[in-house]
Amino acid sequence: MIRILIVDDEANIRNGYKRFFPWEELGYEVIGSVENGKTALDFLKNQDVDVIMTDIVMPVMDGLELARNVMREYPKVKIILLSNHENFEFARKAIESNVCSYVLKSDKHSVLIDTLSAIKDELTKEPLPETQGHSCSTIAAIQRYVRN
Repeated sequence: MIRILIVDDEANIRNGYKRFFPWEELGYEVIGSVENGKTALDFLKNQDVDVIMTDIVMPVMDGLELARNVMREYPKVKIILLSNHENFEFARKAIESNVCSYVLKSDKHSVLIDTLSAIKDELTKEPLPETQGHSCSTIAAIQRYVRN
């Protein structure tokens, strides 16, 4: 199972994703849910995490700052940024932070399911020497965002 951490300052969003999303069916195990980026970094010190699904706008430490810290300290962890904002500036910063995907919370669940499936495929395939480390297709995710 792929270990995922959910990060969102809104408890109802965290709990909704945790309880009502088909994690097991997709091959994921939710190993935690926390309210901000700082708490997520503290969580990573004690737990192995494969994927972080995080909101962007949060108090204490936002999702973009979390992504930058994770990529520096835990470069193999994949990051999905969730947002309520259709703001290209957030998407641009996501590219700079080297995240896997930028998903709008208003998108259909199928978009998130496709994103999680692609990440699972990437994590479970044998890495080629030139693709080791962080290799999600951020450009494809941004192109999808721009087309919508």
